[in-house]
Amino acid sequence: MLWIPALLFPLIGQTQVDFNRDVRPILADKCYHCHGPDEENRNSSLRLDSAKGAARAVRGKTPEDTEFIQRILSTDPAVQMPPPESNIAKKLSTAEIAILKAWVARGAPYAKHWAYERPIKRPIPAATDSQWTQPIDRFIASRLGKEGLPHGPRAPRELLLRRVTLDLTGVPPSPAELSAFLNDNS
Repeated sequence: MLWIPALLFPLIGQTQVDFNRDVRPILADKCYHCHGPDEENRNSSLRLDSAKGAARAVRGKTPEDTEFIQRILSTDPAVQMPPPESNIAKKLSTAEIAILKAWVARGAPYAKHWAYERPIKRPIPAATDSQWTQPIDRFIASRLGKEGLPHGPRAPRELLLRRVTLDLTGVPPSPAELSAFLNDNS
């Protein structure tokens, strides 16, 4: 088990640790109960749900110098975080510890929740295949290409109608609606 973090650090270095994607879910699941926004459940003055609070916890020259990482790695039940008595399911995994260490090593950049960030219009990726002409198709094809995954075939028209009808009304299209849709080429 001790070799797992050694394998994860090179991977984390290659793919940038993103606060909202990688770190916030760990903090929300394992730390916010005692160090989050709920004043009634908060067990200390340290808040990890704010940039100011998190900055207090991650002061140090190296990740191992920070109180945050020292408490995560501690085996002393009086110091260890999350505390052993809190809940056995809240124990941090080796992969989660590696992510938190990598985040602290990068300077522990804190980001607002994505819902509070101003949207940024990104340039539409170039079409890699002539069948993917819509902007959303190009974004999906670009991401699939980066991940080394093939994209599936275009969905048949009857499946597209079924999807949109279920989304809008909650029931599948009637045979008359399906026939009218399939006969309309506009």
